[in-house]
Amino acid sequence: MPGADCLAASRPLTVVSPLVLLEIEHVLTRNVNRETAYGVNDWLLAQERTGRVEIPEVSAAVVRLARRVQNRFVALRLDLTDATNVALAERYETADVLTLDRRDFRAVTPLTFHKAFRVLPDDL
Repeated sequence: MPGADCLAASRPLTVVSPLVLLEIEHVLTRNVNRETAYGVNDWLLAQERTGRVEIPEVSAAVVRLARRVQNRFVALRLDLTDATNVALAERYETADVLTLDRRDFRAVTPLTFHKAFRVLPDDL
C-alpha cells in the first residue's frame, strides 16, 4: 500500500528495555498480583510485534556504558535499569524518557546533544 511505509515511519516508537520488563514484573507482582504483571508484559510484547514498541537487546557494550553512567552520577545511586535507559536513549538519539524516577532523570544529563531529559508524562 503506497504511503504505508511513510505512515509507519511517522508513528512514534517506544523503546522498552528488557530490564524495564523485569521491573514491571517485580513491582506489579508485589503491589497487585503476578497475573497482572504477566498481562502487562504480554501486552508490551504484543505491541512489539506491531512495530509500535521495540525491545532492544542489551549487549555488554550497553551495560558497560550504563556502568559508566552509574559511576559518573555515583551520588544518585542509579540502579542498572535507569542507567541502561540513559545508555539506550543515547543509542536512539532521544531525550524522551517515560519514567517514575523523576528525581534521577531530572539530575542526569543525556549522553546526546540534548541539554536535559524530557521526563514523560510530566513534560508533555
